[in-house]
Amino acid sequence: MRPVLLAVCAGLMMTVAGGAEARPESEEMVFTAEDDPVVLAATAKARETLPIFWRLHAAEPEGYSAFALKVGLPTVTPGNEEHIWVVDVVREADGGRGRLANTPHDLGRLQAGSPVTFKDEQISDWQYEKGGKLYGHFTSRAMMDRWNAAQRAEGLALFAPEPLEAGVQ
Repeated sequence: MRPVLLAVCAGLMMTVAGGAEARPESEEMVFTAEDDPVVLAATAKARETLPIFWRLHAAEPEGYSAFALKVGLPTVTPGNEEHIWVVDVVREADGGRGRLANTPHDLGRLQAGSPVTFKDEQISDWQYEKGGKLYGHFTSRAMMDRWNAAQRAEGLALFAPEPLEAGVQ
């Protein structure tokens, strides 16, 4: 059972900045096992509904923004993955590319803002913003009971009541 690192950052700081500053309490890392049933179920639901994300991302409808994906990247520590948010996503034939939205924990020289590429099977979650609320965040919502108080408060304030927007298929 290898550990998996999930970047929480509920609000997904859209202003990407580098540096080795101390992590704010709302960006503390959460570790989980790769076979965690709660996270696996949330990831499965996010992947099942990923076509909704891609359709909206491609259409760029008015009032929608902050499109991002959570992607599992191999860590410097052999055999582990870090799931981290990627912004400025560009769809490619079998995956995509973008920039890291968060400060990574164990991704070597990569930092917030670093360009990354990924395959479809590395995607573990998605998000977009509409009306000041974040949709998606399946893994984030599933793990809220493991977050510290600052992270939970941020998530509750930012997340739409349900991960899927009513009427959007």
